[in-house]
Amino acid sequence: MRADENDGDSPAPLVSFGLFTDCHHAEKTTGGSRHYALTLEKMERMQAVFQDADLDFVIQLGDCIDASGSPDEDRQFLRMFDKTYAAFDGPRYYVLGNHCLDHLTKDEFFAATSATIKESYYTFVHGGVRFLVLDADFRADGEPYAVGNYSWTDS
Repeated sequence: MRADENDGDSPAPLVSFGLFTDCHHAEKTTGGSRHYALTLEKMERMQAVFQDADLDFVIQLGDCIDASGSPDEDRQFLRMFDKTYAAFDGPRYYVLGNHCLDHLTKDEFFAATSATIKESYYTFVHGGVRFLVLDADFRADGEPYAVGNYSWTDS
């Protein structure tokens, strides 16, 4: 419920935001429940819902792309994802997922996006609420995930 919809009995929300995750954008055939080729179309529909909801910000929670055949292809898919994500008229935040790092380092990932914060972990404030974005993409030995040097079960 938005503050302008408050019925007087409920406290007004401090912040209203949209979340989405695991888009796995890539040019691949459907695999199980992953419909890679439909990612951008689904995002466009999601963006319309988010815009109508009058959100304070949107945050994607990782795995916006899926591994392709090369770092150049991953960057291309990431740029396509980012362009669609940028259609949201408001602050947008990124969280890294393990699939984002199959062929890219963390720095290469952020360099291919329009993210205003180019760090894998950070904090921001909206509506008096502090949000913490964490980076879980590290192996158990502390080495950061990059270019396929990991197994998602080793974190």
